[in-house]
Amino acid sequence: MDVPTRWAEAVPLRMITAKDVAEALFSIFVRLGFPKEIQSDSGQQFMSKLLAEFNSLCNTKHFNHYVIDLHNRIRKGWRLAQDSVRDSVDESQLCHEPKSKLKHFVPGDEVLVLLPTSDKKLVLSYKGPYKVVEKRTSVVYLVDLGDRKCTFHVNLLRKYKRSTYPPPSPSDNLVGVDNACSSQAFAGATSFCDPSVFLFSSLSTVESSLNLDPVVVKELDPNHDSNLKFCETICFAEPTAYVSAISEEDGCEIGSLVTTPPLATKSGTVVIDPRLSSSQVQDVKELLIEFQDILTSVPGCTNTHCHEIRLTTDAVIRVKPYPLPFAAREFVTQEVNDLLSLGVIEPSDSPYCFPIVVVKKKDGSMRLCIDFQKLNAATVFDAENIPRQEDLFNQLSHAMIFSSCDLCKAYWHVPLHPDSRKYTAFQTPLGLMQWVRMPFGLVTAPATFYRLMRLVIGQTPDLLSYFDDTLVFVTSWQQHIVTLRSLLVLLRRHGLHVNPSKVSIGGSSVEFLGHMVSSGTLVPVQKKMDKILQLSVPVKKKEVCSLLGLVNYYRHFIANFASISAPLSDLLRKGTPEKVQWTPRCDQSLAEIKRLFSSPPILIIPDMQETFVVNTSDFGIGAVLLQDREGILMPCRYASRKLLSRQSRYSAIEREALALVFAVTQFKRYLIFKHFILQTDHKPLSYLRAGSPKNARLMRWALAL
Repeated sequence: MDVPTRWAEAVPLRMITAKDVAEALFSIFVRLGFPKEIQSDSGQQFMSKLLAEFNSLCNTKHFNHYVIDLHNRIRKGWRLAQDSVRDSVDESQLCHEPKSKLKHFVPGDEVLVLLPTSDKKLVLSYKGPYKVVEKRTSVVYLVDLGDRKCTFHVNLLRKYKRSTYPPPSPSDNLVGVDNACSSQAFAGATSFCDPSVFLFSSLSTVESSLNLDPVVVKELDPNHDSNLKFCETICFAEPTAYVSAISEEDGCEIGSLVTTPPLATKSGTVVIDPRLSSSQVQDVKELLIEFQDILTSVPGCTNTHCHEIRLTTDAVIRVKPYPLPFAAREFVTQEVNDLLSLGVIEPSDSPYCFPIVVVKKKDGSMRLCIDFQKLNAATVFDAENIPRQEDLFNQLSHAMIFSSCDLCKAYWHVPLHPDSRKYTAFQTPLGLMQWVRMPFGLVTAPATFYRLMRLVIGQTPDLLSYFDDTLVFVTSWQQHIVTLRSLLVLLRRHGLHVNPSKVSIGGSSVEFLGHMVSSGTLVPVQKKMDKILQLSVPVKKKEVCSLLGLVNYYRHFIANFASISAPLSDLLRKGTPEKVQWTPRCDQSLAEIKRLFSSPPILIIPDMQETFVVNTSDFGIGAVLLQDREGILMPCRYASRKLLSRQSRYSAIEREALALVFAVTQFKRYLIFKHFILQTDHKPLSYLRAGSPKNARLMRWALAL
C-alpha cells in the first residue's frame, strides 16, 4: 500500500514462491521506489529467501565479498609465482645441468663423504665408507663418521656398494679400467662412465678377452697423452658385473658399482648412418653420451600416466592353472625371479588368479605368457583413438633425414594403479604373484600406452610415434639435431628408456612399421618380402589365414590384388572343409603373388593432389591413387576387392561404374575438399554426368559420385 495515496496495488500470481513474489514486488518498486517495511505472514524462512532473491535482482553483494575475492586473487598469484619459479628451475637445470641426477639414500646405506685430506685441509677427497643414520631433509643426511655424527649435503655424498664378484685378474691391461678382467666388466663400465675414457694398450688382448663385436677399438700409441680421451664408436651395454668406479675428474677411487642383472639384457649399439660427415657424427656422439642414462635395455618407470583396470562386474574371476611341463619349471622359476628383481611383479594375496602359459619360440627358446582372456572379457573398453598407419606415412612426404628408436619393454614403463594390481595375479611355482607394471596381454594396454606416448610427444613438430616406435623426420641436419635432442629430453623427463640396439640415427631412409621410408617414397621391408617368397603350400584353413594376413598387409603395393588372391580367399568360404583342397588355380595364384612381391613397385607418399586410374577384372575391381612427379604419374596406393557373386553378373558399364564408386569411396579421405581428376578407359561412363541414366542402379551411383 502506498502510504501517501492510500492506494493499494495487487499483482495476481500463479505461485507464491520467493522468486515469483520478488519479481512481482520488484516491478512495483522500480516505479514507486523501495519501501521502508515489507509485511508478510509467510514466516522468517520465506522472508530470508525473498531477500536473497532481491539481492540477486539488484546485484547486491555482501560487504565481505571483496575481501574473499582479494584473498583468492592473492592465492592464485602465489600459485602462479610458484609454478613460474619451478618451471624456471627446471629449464635452468635442463640447460646448465643436463647430466645431474637426484641422489637418494636411506638409513643404513653406505656412502663415501667428500672430506679434507689429513695433510692438506684445502684438498678434498672421498673417504669411507660410512653409514647413513638419518635423513633430515630431502638433501641433508646425518652420517656416522665413527668418532662423531655429522650432517652433510647430498652433493658431498656418493653411494658405495660392496662387490659380490671375485677380484679382477691382473693379467689383462686396460688403461682407464682398474684391471677389469672380462667383457662384463667393460660392459658395466661403459654404462656408468663416459665411453670416451677407455684407451687400450693392447688390441689383441682386448679382442681376445672382451669379445665385443660392436665396439671398435684402436691401439694405444706409447707416446699418446694419457689425459686425452677418444671414442671411435658409441656402444652401450648393461651393468652386469664387477666394475671399479672410475672418474678422472674425481681423482680417487669411490668404491664399486654393482647392479642386479636385468631380464635378458645384452649389449646394444646405436646405428649411425655411415654417409654422415665427421662433424655430423661428432654431433650425434655428443648427444648420445649426454643421454646415455636412458639408452639401456632396463625399462624405466614413468610418473606421467598409470594403467587402471575397470571391470564390468564385481564377481571374482579365477581360472584354474594350466599344468606346467616339468621341462619348463626351471625356466619359469628363473623368469619369475628376474621379474621380481626388476620390480615388475610382487608377491600377492589376491583372490583373482590367471594361468601362465609357456610358449616355445621358433629359435627353440621359451617365452612366459599369461592368459588374460577372462579378465579382458570383463574389462571396460578404452576408446582411445589409435591412428591409422596411412595417416602417419602421409606426414613424411617432404622429409629427407630420419632417426628412429624403440622403447625397451615398452609396457613395463607404465605403472599399474595400486587398486588394479590384484586383478593381474597369476600362479607360479614360487606362489601367487601380481604385476606392478602394466603387463602384455591386457585388452586396454595398447590404448593406455598410446595415450602415454601422446602425452609425452604432444604437439612437438617433426616427431611421431606409433606405440613404442618413435620417428624423427626433418629436412635439414641442424633441425634434426634439435628435434632429436627434444625427443631425448622428453623421454628422460617422463622416465622412458630406449633400447640402444634399436636406435638408428641420421639416415636418408628408415624402417618404420614394416616399410622403408625414403625421401617421399615407400617400399616394403626386404625381410618381409623374403618371408612371402618362402611361403609353403597351406594344408589347413588356419594356415591360409596366416598366409593371407601376411600378404594383405602389403596389398596396397600390388594392383588388382583382390583378383589375384581370389582363389586363396575362396578357400575360407563358409562350408568348405577344414583341410583345404589345393587346386591348380590356387597354385597359380600363390606363384603370381610371389612373383609380384619379388620386385614390388615403389609407392610415393601422396601430397594431396592425385589422379586415379580404375581397372576392372572378371573377379574383382581395382583402383590406384596417382600423383604427378616431374611429368610422370607415380602410384601412391593400390586398392582392390573381389566382386560378390551377384555383382559379377552386372553388365560391363555397371561393373565399371561400381569400380568408380569403389575408388572414390576407398580414397575419400584424400579427395574430400580437394580437386582431383578421375580417369577411366570406359568411354560410356562419361554420360553419367551429361545425362540421366535410365538404369536405377546407375542413377544411384551417379548421384553418389
